[in-house]
Amino acid sequence: MSDRVLDETHQAEQLLSCPAQPHPARVRRDPRTARPVPDDGPPTLTCAVSVRREGPRAWIRVTGQLNTLTRRHLDDWLDWLITTGAGQVSVSLVTAEQIDEASLLILRMAQSRLRGSDGELLVTAGRAPVRAAVTSTNR
Repeated sequence: MSDRVLDETHQAEQLLSCPAQPHPARVRRDPRTARPVPDDGPPTLTCAVSVRREGPRAWIRVTGQLNTLTRRHLDDWLDWLITTGAGQVSVSLVTAEQIDEASLLILRMAQSRLRGSDGELLVTAGRAPVRAAVTSTNR
């Protein structure tokens, strides 16, 4: 990520090739048997990582599943933002249904690095299990 050239204000969205879920409107049925027929249309992405930065402030939004691929990109973006001097980083996990230990470790490490440079990490989560897990990392 360090090879990216950025201005004062930077926005990026990284779409990830996550497991695709069939779109309900795309389910076709065989006219003879009324059974579903697989659709050959393009897959629908179920997750993404969006990054926005304005000066020392940055926002990361994880949309959809928090899986191995998403976690890797979250880690890379957090590392890049902290390395390039972001002092306040907000991470939104509003759509995440659960969070695993590896993801919590990434957030804890980022929080520790930011605190060491008088910065802060803010994490928001919409679902109770994720909020509980994230809250336990702040203790």
